[in-house]
Amino acid sequence: MDRAYSGPPEGPQSGRTGAPRKKKKKKFSIGRLIGRIFLVLFTLCVIGVLTAAIFAKIFMTYIDTTLIPSLGEISYEEMTMSLASTIYATDKNGNQVVLQTLFDNTEESGGGNRELMRKAGDVFRQDEFLHEQYLVVEENGKRVLVSGCAHNGILNILDRYREIFGDMPEAVVSGFHMSRKSGYGERDLALIRETARELKTLDTRFYTGHCTGEIPFQVMKEEMGEQLRYVHCGEEIRLPF
Repeated sequence: MDRAYSGPPEGPQSGRTGAPRKKKKKKFSIGRLIGRIFLVLFTLCVIGVLTAAIFAKIFMTYIDTTLIPSLGEISYEEMTMSLASTIYATDKNGNQVVLQTLFDNTEESGGGNRELMRKAGDVFRQDEFLHEQYLVVEENGKRVLVSGCAHNGILNILDRYREIFGDMPEAVVSGFHMSRKSGYGERDLALIRETARELKTLDTRFYTGHCTGEIPFQVMKEEMGEQLRYVHCGEEIRLPF
């Protein structure tokens, strides 16, 4: 005989009854957080190294396949300043006087490089920069002198260039090492102007950069005009010859 359904049986049931269970909250772990941060940083480093390697490969391929072949035959010669020369100028009375610059290491010139030292044994001595070299690139009878900060003085370097080659380069790419954190006095500005006037007498174009300093560059620009140009990192220079 069939029974009529009278609802679920009383007592405990195997199915879900009542309110749902609450999930247990996971405890905060400093070690787990540090581990995840380390993993992220490691991944970023790997990506950065791989990206740098790819760009380096592309750049070296460009140099080997495009840049170097486009230069043609180029000769170069290194020039040292083991015998830096003294530069003379003519004053208003026609007398020859020693032209001092901000870059000379002498006390009379203001000692622009006297704060730069080299270690000799256990002591530090004033650096004479005898180790510095300057690159001369020649192509089709034209020469370009490439220097760094010109610690020996751009005028002294050019005088040494004249001793070696007998003339002046068509272009000079060099800093002039005139930048000063302590500012410029009237004597400093006068020396900068005098240096610019000496450079202006040469049939040479000058391309200078950061260690020249913005104020000295503006002072020299007033004297030299289009003969002097400021260049920045990554900028391409097209020589007018």
